[in-house]
Parts: sequence; structure tokens; C-alpha cells
Amino acid sequence: MQPIVERERNYWEEHEEFDWLSDGSKLEVIRRLPSPRGDVLELCCGSGMFTVHLPRTYVSITGLDIAQSLLNTLAEKAPHIRTVQGNAEELEFPD
Repeated sequence: MQPIVERERNYWEEHEEFDWLSDGSKLEVIRRLPSPRGDVLELCCGSGMFTVHLPRTYVSITGLDIAQSLLNTLAEKAPHIRTVQGNAEELEFPD
């Protein structure tokens, strides 16, 4: 793992939440996106700041983040979302 990626993983493992917008602003961002359809993979999802606000128009959603602690928070908020710890620069998902 690259030093900067390892440093970031270590930093975020010490946090359980990542949030920097009000709920109103999050909803506004989500409203501007096309409704997700099919199977969705959200990269760098953190603790689900946007993920938990997505409309349930998808078949399934997987959230990927480098920090397991943030994914644990997301899993508590939204148990219907599959979480995967990993590096967004080294994806192991089929196209």
C-alpha cells in the first residue's frame, strides 16, 4: 500500500463518523443526481454521509471505503447496504 494511502487508512480508522454537510445540503446534492438503478458501487463512502440518503431505486448497493471503522458506522445506520473495506484505486470488482 502506498504511504499516503496507508496514512489515510490509519487516520480514518480512529474515527467512526465522517460528515461535513447539513442534512438539507446532503439531500440537495442527492436530488441533483440521477436516481441510481441496478447494482450501485459507491467508492469512498465513509460512514454513509450521502449513502443513507439515496432513494431506494437500486437493486443493491455496496459501499467501499478504506477505513473499517467508518464502514462499521455505515452498517449500523443502513444494514441493507453491503460494505467492503478496500482501496478505490485497486478495485476488485468486475466492470
